[in-house]
Parts: sequence; C-alpha cells; structure tokens
Amino acid sequence: MMGVQIPEVQSAIIKVTSVFAYKPEDVVKFRKAGYKDAPIGDHTTDYDDASTKSFYRDKYYREYYKMMLVSEGNGAGMTALRRDLPIKLNISDDWGKYHLKDLSCDCQDLYLFNHGIGILSLSFNIGKISFQELSNVIFVLRLFESRIKQSDNTEIAFHQFISNQILEGIALRRTDAKDNGDVGISDDYSGSKFKIYSIINSDQSEEKREKLLYELGTGSKIGIVGSNDYQAPATVYYNELMKSGIRLFNNYTGLALQDSFTVIGHNIYDSEKRDIKYNTWNKVYFSIYIYNLYIRYNVFRYNTIFNDDEIKTRDEFQNFINRYNMSHISFDFLPNILHRKIHDALGIDEEVAHFEKRLANLATSIQEKQSNRQQFLLFVVSAITGLSSYKEIYAFLEMIRLKLQWDMMPFYSILILFTLIAGFFVLSWLYPHQSRKLKKRARMKLNKG
Repeated sequence: MMGVQIPEVQSAIIKVTSVFAYKPEDVVKFRKAGYKDAPIGDHTTDYDDASTKSFYRDKYYREYYKMMLVSEGNGAGMTALRRDLPIKLNISDDWGKYHLKDLSCDCQDLYLFNHGIGILSLSFNIGKISFQELSNVIFVLRLFESRIKQSDNTEIAFHQFISNQILEGIALRRTDAKDNGDVGISDDYSGSKFKIYSIINSDQSEEKREKLLYELGTGSKIGIVGSNDYQAPATVYYNELMKSGIRLFNNYTGLALQDSFTVIGHNIYDSEKRDIKYNTWNKVYFSIYIYNLYIRYNVFRYNTIFNDDEIKTRDEFQNFINRYNMSHISFDFLPNILHRKIHDALGIDEEVAHFEKRLANLATSIQEKQSNRQQFLLFVVSAITGLSSYKEIYAFLEMIRLKLQWDMMPFYSILILFTLIAGFFVLSWLYPHQSRKLKKRARMKLNKG
C-alpha cells in the first residue's frame, strides 16, 4: 500500500449506528424478537447495580444519567433495548471490491427516544488485524448499499438486511417504506451512510495516530495522508478537520467528524477482561455519541418539517431544545469535552441557529399579519361609531324587533348570542395561533373525558 508499513490493530470496538422511525406497537415486536431492557450504563462484574448508579449520580448531571445511563422512570425520555444475538455477516461493498467473510455482530442495541425517534447500534468486536483490513471493514459497514450474502446465496442491501433482521421490518430508506409517516425515515436525515463509532487499541506514536484518525474517520485509504495520490487531502483541509481532534492524554488520540467518532490509542481497554475501561468506552462514552446523534437528527428534522406547520413545529422545537440541548452533561471535564467535540462535529449549533433565524422571521410575519387584522378591525369599528350614535343604533334595532313582532327578551337574547359567536370568530381571526392552541386543548380534554 504505497510503501507504507501497516501496523497491527490489537483490538477494536466498531459500532454501526443509524436513526429510524418507530411506533409504540413496534416496541412489542422488538421484545418478541428477543430484545430486553438494558440501560446503556448497566453494571459490569466490577460493580453492583447500586454502586454503579451512585457512581453515575456523582459524575453526571441528573437529567443526563437518568435518561442515558440508567433509564429511570417513564419520564426518562429513552428506553434502551439490547439483544445479545451473534450474527455472522458475509458482506461486500456495492462495487464488489472488498469482501468480508464471517464478520461477527455480537449484539444489537435499540435506543428508543421520545417523539418516535430511535437509534440503532450494531456492535462488532474486532481482533488482531492490520489497519488496512480494519479500514476495509469500516468502509463496507458504513454504506447503506453494501451487499449481504444470505444463506440461500441471494444478496440483499445492508440497509434492507438491518430492516428485516434487526428492526422487525422498519424501513431505513423511504423508497422501502410502507408507511410514510411524519416522523421520517433514516435517509431523510442521515443520507445513505451509517455513522461509525470506533475505539481502536494499537501501539502507535501520536504522529501516526493523527494520520490514521483522518484515514479511518473519513473512509480514506490507509497511507493516503502525505502521499501524492489524487485523493490525498490538501494541507489546509486536513488541518481544518483535525481541529476536531481530541488530545487529552499521551496514550490515545480521538477525532470527531460528522459521520464518525474514532479513537486510537495504547491500552485504552482490555478486550479480554471487558473491565471498567472497556465498559466506559463501549457504553458510557458511547452514550454521549448517541445523545448528540439524537439531538442532531431532531434539529435537522424540525428544520425539514418547519413549513408543514410552523407554529406547532416552533413550539415542539423550543420544548425540545430546552430539555435536551445541554451545554454540559457531567461534573468532570472529560465527558464534557467529548460531548462538546461531538456536538460541534455534528454541526448542531449551526442547525439550531438556522432554525432560530427562521423562527425570528416567523415572529415578524405573525406580528405583521396580526397588526394588519387589528387595523382593519379598528377601521370597521370607527366607521360604525362614526356613522351613528348609540341611540340611533338602538332605535334601528328596535325598528327591526317591532317589524319581526318579537318580544324584547328573545330578540335581545338571540342578538347577544349572535354577538358572542361573531366575537369568537373575530378573535379567532385576530389571534389564529392562540385559537388553535385552545381548540387543541379542548379536544384533548374531550378525548380524556
């Protein structure tokens, strides 16, 4: 490979992630298929359940650890399901260049958030291989259209395999969806690539780690950085991406990008013991990645559906941001740094700023329309009061009542009722958004009743 010596990978945690839409009835299907409740931060053999929860409580903000690590209570905001079902994959890229045989997916996780948004994770624990082989694994696993060879020798796209075997028929591509609900399908909000979370044990120098992080994180060829290959990154582009690097300790370096999170280091975890360090990278820090993916997907979704119902989307967006878009998640520095790096790499703040700009334009538009309605109403009232005195209006009403030969009580009762109804419609016309809210609340109360 371009004269570059390929170092060995001692072990690697590879997780393939994607967003999907689900409905309450799908949760029942998942449980029937073998998925069980398994909070991301569930204990290992090192700790009992009580001490684990105490550890998370002391280290992480309450809102975060209750939702992402222990999933306490119905209001936690997320239900984590896991299925420990080993699945062997014979998979190749869409062009047939790389073929991976008997690639083992050890377990499948589903993180079911509020609003019908789920994030799936397929876990692969990789043994000793070269970086080139690992690069091939990541390249193939990140593509929707990679080909899975099934037991009957037929082939199916990777995303369809996941839909059938992992998600109980829930489509990841809109073209495969039977129900185009308003929640959306994976490719609406993530394109045609899965996002990859990689933690790699390898005894490499910091300089070599930097180049490998770029190559693995971007899906580039190993050894391409600094080469004369036409796909080699320009220095300016390379330096810009590497600003998202995570350089905290001598033994590892990380890189957060829009489609991947990669860490390479020496003795990051023990692949044999599966100790607390393994649990930290495999579950706890992975929860930070999942959390930010959830925020990213939702903010992008709100930007996408904004024109469908501007007021409803505005209210939902503001409630969502107030609850989930936390600047800090921990009392310690390291989780907060990982959170901020991932948050920035996913471009969440840019999406939020774009949406808030649209909200500002919406507020201006609503104010202008309401002002125009009020001016029109004042014009009508002024015209009426300018034309007649109250005595003349009363005399006019009395003339109508006498012509109809009605008594005063029914006539003026109907007139008052008519005025109230007309006033209701006028107020609904003047304040349409508040009117919709009141109607919605009324319907909810009637449904509860």
